Amino acid sequence: MVELNGDGQGSDNGSKLLVRFFCKLFQKSVFCSISVERWDRMPEAKKRLQWLLIEDNFEFDYAVGIKWVMHSLCERWKAYKYKLRCERFYPNKSKEDILANRPANVDYNDWTAFVHHYKEDKMKEQKLGMPVCRSEVVLSTLLKNNDNYVYEEGKILAGRFKYLFIFVIV
Repeated sequence: MVELNGDGQGSDNGSKLLVRFFCKLFQKSVFCSISVERWDRMPEAKKRLQWLLIEDNFEFDYAVGIKWVMHSLCERWKAYKYKLRCERFYPNKSKEDILANRPANVDYNDWTAFVHHYKEDKMKEQKLGMPVCRSEVVLSTLLKNNDNYVYEEGKILAGRFKYLFIFVIV
């Protein structure tokens, strides 16, 4: 049983359990393909199957909570794909090395399409010549086109963020 607050969002341990359930769902290509580029392109049949699994395992006010559940499902799916890229994609690795490093729980065809998509030239940031990480996106929002900081506090924040990013990578 998942309790929803006045905004139709989960607010208890049941909602945390539901989010963990999503993570298990994503590990099965039958339910949620990582090769799909964007959530709005996820086949309707898969979305219906996901919803049926949620209905079978969780109880809540479906009329009120469906928007929150589907939004949470989308966000967790994106986070799962990002996690896979962080764990498996390295700038010094070739596409073939990444393809060979498929997680055991990911379907071969799904992984192949996923890797091919993220290793395409159009997915690389032009300045870096490699796939973009969230850290680069955050840092880029602190800089103007002429590489000056948007505001002085941004320079301090960027220094801290770069330090944290390097610490996490090492």
